[in-house]
Amino acid sequence: MPKPTLGFQRIIYGNGTNVGTVIALRCPDKHKLIGDSVKCVLDANSTHWEGETYCKPLSFNEISGFQLAILVSIVSSAVIFFMSMAFLTCCLVDCIEKRKRKEMESGELGHGSCTGKHSGVRMSKSKPL
Repeated sequence: MPKPTLGFQRIIYGNGTNVGTVIALRCPDKHKLIGDSVKCVLDANSTHWEGETYCKPLSFNEISGFQLAILVSIVSSAVIFFMSMAFLTCCLVDCIEKRKRKEMESGELGHGSCTGKHSGVRMSKSKPL
């Protein structure tokens, strides 16, 4: 049997040359097997291979199905991540606004007090006499 242009031959039954030998083909990645196997048969005093098998390159649509699934998975993960970050940011902003509103209602911000930047000591402005 001649060697295939693509793929690897695999002996399923027999020794590869005797009548009754069955050979299958294994295709490389991104190729599809056409046919099943070939068999060495005896016909009126001569032998020949019966059956046809070969490797056919996959079309773009066949290859892209799996790649598309991976891409969609990555994109959906990114969308979930960014939506989560947006939600957390909104929660933080809301929390800060509520805290400021609460401080303003209790009058802490309205008295001109400030906090020392480095010492952590609370200081108040002096009033003119």
